[in-house]
Amino acid sequence: MNSEIRVKSDAEFNDELHSHLVKEVEHLPPREVKLAEAVKEARAYLDETVNTFRKDWLDWVDQSKKALEDMRQYKIAVGFEARQIQATVKDLKAVLEANKDAFTQSKEVVDCLERLQKLESSGFLERMNSVILKLL
Repeated sequence: MNSEIRVKSDAEFNDELHSHLVKEVEHLPPREVKLAEAVKEARAYLDETVNTFRKDWLDWVDQSKKALEDMRQYKIAVGFEARQIQATVKDLKAVLEANKDAFTQSKEVVDCLERLQKLESSGFLERMNSVILKLL
């Protein structure tokens, strides 16, 4: 004995219901016939509405899945880039710390050269040179 249950499609169900109602319409009072027609129209409206939005809904689902995957990939890329930047900053900080004395000396040399430039522009170095030459 085969005990499989067959599930009817919406179209099969609607056709079977319609044919059954057509057969029974002769025995039904007019009020129930109107009610049956209203149910049929409501079902047709619901089917049409579902079919209208189904494609848009499925498109939206596909697009949202793609957008979510794109955002995940972007997050991974940003995280990778941030780690690279952090490593570079850490290396730069280590170089600056290791060469702190050299940078300090460079600054002192620049300061000294700037003072000499001011002394030269004021004429002091030329006067000092004259005095030294006279003393020799």
